[in-house]
Amino acid sequence: MTEKGIRLIVGLGNPGERYRNTPHNIGFEVLDTLAERHQLRFRRAFGLQAWGATWQVEGSTVRVLKPRTFMNRSGVAVRKAMRRWKISPEEMLLVFDDVAFPVGRLRIRKRGGAGGHNGVTSVIQELDNLEDFPRLRLGVGPRPSGDKLIDYLLGAWHPEKETEVSKLREQGADALERILREGLTPSMNHFNSGTPDN
Repeated sequence: MTEKGIRLIVGLGNPGERYRNTPHNIGFEVLDTLAERHQLRFRRAFGLQAWGATWQVEGSTVRVLKPRTFMNRSGVAVRKAMRRWKISPEEMLLVFDDVAFPVGRLRIRKRGGAGGHNGVTSVIQELDNLEDFPRLRLGVGPRPSGDKLIDYLLGAWHPEKETEVSKLREQGADALERILREGLTPSMNHFNSGTPDN
């Protein structure tokens, strides 16, 4: 079966200044990095509960979206956007944090479960429990022990991690560019074996 091209990229995060520069908002921040590179301007996407930008990639239009709902309702904006632009699940790429991988590790997948991530769970639920959509998982681990996970995800990055996190934002944007340019399978082969230097 021919691989469909990506027409919608959605980064997950929480709106508001208090959530900036936290592990749970790395999905937003990778999209912000992408926007800076390509002079994309996020505007309020009325009716979608999101900020949206349009990216022209080799003659194709790609929508870039950051939901304005909080993380556990991210799927509402995703469902509305997919209906508005008639986008199928395999044409939508979800970008989000993952504590299963250390900071700086990327993983691209064509499908999969939520893995305990509330934002991904919301998207799956709003898509009638369909899990067959691509995703870019951004390592923000290691996962803290016990009941400290929420505080870790919603707390500011430790200053010692600043260099690694900055590199992760750039690598995430690199991955998105490669996916749009070369497709999912070649990008998986490039990134999933580790964290490439280029």
